[in-house]
Amino acid sequence: MSASFEAEEISNSRNVLFSPQRQSTATVELDEMELLPGPLSADEEAFFEAVQSGDKESVQKLLHDKQVDVNCRNTNGETALQIAVDEEAIDIIKTLLKNQAEIGSTLFQAVRNNSLQCVRILVAYDSNRRISTAKERSSATTSKTLNSSGKFDEFLTPLGLAVVNGNYGIVEFLVSKGYKVEDPQSQKAQDAAERSEKESMARLKDSLEKRDNQETEAK
Repeated sequence: MSASFEAEEISNSRNVLFSPQRQSTATVELDEMELLPGPLSADEEAFFEAVQSGDKESVQKLLHDKQVDVNCRNTNGETALQIAVDEEAIDIIKTLLKNQAEIGSTLFQAVRNNSLQCVRILVAYDSNRRISTAKERSSATTSKTLNSSGKFDEFLTPLGLAVVNGNYGIVEFLVSKGYKVEDPQSQKAQDAAERSEKESMARLKDSLEKRDNQETEAK
């Protein structure tokens, strides 16, 4: 199953549509905009076959001994982690994450699939990685709270999708981890205020320039 949401509308059992606004998820995750890869090497083909079949030992061997890129993509443009999440192959998911697999849109996939177990694993891994990254940077800069809202476009988040799908187990879990549903109206109000401020500054600048020109002409 492909993880691309660029041309996909997401619906729940009640046919409630929740389409991405302004831009697709793929436009946010720049690393997921790459063209489909060329032919896979023999090791990469074996890697994806092992992931698909849930062969944890072969996955580990190919990653460690053959140095297969954990984030390589198959001919459909999918990563091994995306496939494992769709298959709910928990052991494979954990193995890939331990080998630095990029989460990308897989949290969104897990929510879409109503898989609370996958959501828990992905959120835990992402949180631990963010904490580790923050500690590494703290020696050089003041530590800042990292945004873990998991946005995939301006308004659509994993939590927003869980709400639409009516999966309250996932909603409760994400809320407990600090995820929030942002109010689009608040964002619109902020955008309007910023535009108004820019327009005011532009008018003020024009007014000052006209006054300076008039003073110069008067002299």
